[in-house]
Amino acid sequence: MAVGGNMKRNKTATFAISILLLCVMLFAVAITCGVVAYFSSNDEGGGNNNLAVLKLDVTTTTFEDDRKGNLLPDYTYDDMPVTIKTQAGSIDALIRAKYKVVIDGQESDLIQPIIDMNKTEEGQQQILWQQDTDGWYYYLGYVSTTETATFIRGYNTGAIEGMDIQVTVTVEAIQRQYGAYETLWADASSEIVSQVAEFSL
Repeated sequence: MAVGGNMKRNKTATFAISILLLCVMLFAVAITCGVVAYFSSNDEGGGNNNLAVLKLDVTTTTFEDDRKGNLLPDYTYDDMPVTIKTQAGSIDALIRAKYKVVIDGQESDLIQPIIDMNKTEEGQQQILWQQDTDGWYYYLGYVSTTETATFIRGYNTGAIEGMDIQVTVTVEAIQRQYGAYETLWADASSEIVSQVAEFSL
């Protein structure tokens, strides 16, 4: 009888955005957490440990040279994506993400990330991210070494000038196998759970 251990990985990417004359795109990544494993056993009491790895790549796009490292106020930038996939050798993962914007040291909503909420394929609209009451955006799909999710597509900068902007994106990934979402994302609403279940193995 196979018993699956649940695996979860968190990754937080923090980067700075400057408006006008300030330097931009300082990018730092911190990785936390680290339980790795599937566990299998047999009725005779012996056991095998089949280790698996779950590691994320969270990346952001740097500015083009002609922007000279500056953003304009009251402007929509729709070409600065934050993308998520798993690293080489990792297993497939379900993900959820959230963001926080800090302006001059205080949390603010003056800068609005543009979430890549849906896409149109063959004339049909497909929802990609669903926000839940817990504040997380749940990806309705999965990521792998070849399947990439775009969380933030760009930013609406708002009517501000000359301020230090820091955007922190936190991504949590769990294995697709063994219904790990039922335990590790128990704080999600039943609606979200039923949607995520379609992509679990």
